[in-house]
Amino acid sequence: MPIRGVLRSRQCMLLIALLSATMAFAQTSADKARREALVKRHELYDLEDRAFKVKPQRRDAPIRYLNISDDEAREVQAATFAVIPDSLVNIGTVVTGCPCEDGAECADQVWIVVNRPSSTQGLLLSKISGKWGVGPVQRWWLRFERLQATRFSSYEAREDAKEQLLNEFPVCINPVTQETIPPGQRSASPPMRRH
Repeated sequence: MPIRGVLRSRQCMLLIALLSATMAFAQTSADKARREALVKRHELYDLEDRAFKVKPQRRDAPIRYLNISDDEAREVQAATFAVIPDSLVNIGTVVTGCPCEDGAECADQVWIVVNRPSSTQGLLLSKISGKWGVGPVQRWWLRFERLQATRFSSYEAREDAKEQLLNEFPVCINPVTQETIPPGQRSASPPMRRH
């Protein structure tokens, strides 16, 4: 084979090797991007799953030893009026314990039903640091319900807004290490702290 032919075949082999390496790198980058997107979707799924597991609802147990005092009833009513003014408030039974997302200072919760001339709505109030009010989980759910009622210009805009709100869901903090506990590592049922 003449020298010119050998050089051409080497150039072709080098070109083939270079193209193969470039394609492998491009495929690896695409695979990495797909893996990252899959991990992100899984994390969002875990957040949404956890949010639905601790969605505020009426609880009937464990009942607090002393149900509710007159002063607490007035405090619950004032906290309710701050969120939904001009309403009639029905206060349920006070229960002990809170999901970890409501924080270490949350001791008790009470389900209330707010009646207005045009609607009825349930709210879960939490006693955090000795004061009754709307806890972090209930506050997040009020925002989520507003988002669900909002009309968006596109599906993508809705999903972006939902993703942003999911990323703002309250987190559990390990009381020993002060580190965030990922949603996928929290217990299957909402952990309730009893004081």
